[in-house]
Amino acid sequence: MCLEKRVFYRVISGLHSSINIHLCAKYLLSDRNSIQPWQSEAKWGMNLEEFRRRFSPEFTEGEGPVWLQNLYFVYLLELKAIAKASPYLEQELYYTGNLREDQETRSAIHDFLKVVKEFPEHFDETAMFTGGDEAARLKDSFRSHFRNISNIMDCVGCEKCKLWGKLQVFIF
Repeated sequence: MCLEKRVFYRVISGLHSSINIHLCAKYLLSDRNSIQPWQSEAKWGMNLEEFRRRFSPEFTEGEGPVWLQNLYFVYLLELKAIAKASPYLEQELYYTGNLREDQETRSAIHDFLKVVKEFPEHFDETAMFTGGDEAARLKDSFRSHFRNISNIMDCVGCEKCKLWGKLQVFIF
């Protein structure tokens, strides 16, 4: 399998892991049958048992740690994207409507971008999509796949899963 396809599958796996982790971190802990939709009695929180079920080697036939490594891969990919966008983000004027918050936001963005730039091992995309027309077709195919994934997320029944999935795919 070519590098680009391996990257694509690792990204999809990492996004799936991210969605699962978000769902485990903000899990409905209340009994679903005891909650009325119009009431706000629902109790949400971390569900470590569900996290173990989704990622522990004994429950995933040894695949869970690989899925978490793919999540880290996506993290490195996003760091690279932020580093590449940093010149634009540094020049951007951030307006919250509150002068003090504007200054805090600019300072926080500046500090964040400084950390991103100092990170030693961003994803190296230079070997990807090289090779002329075939590489251009493959790149267009990837864009199309991500759009399709976003469209498929519209069909997910769980609104929370749909939200996290759409947010994750939107980043890419």
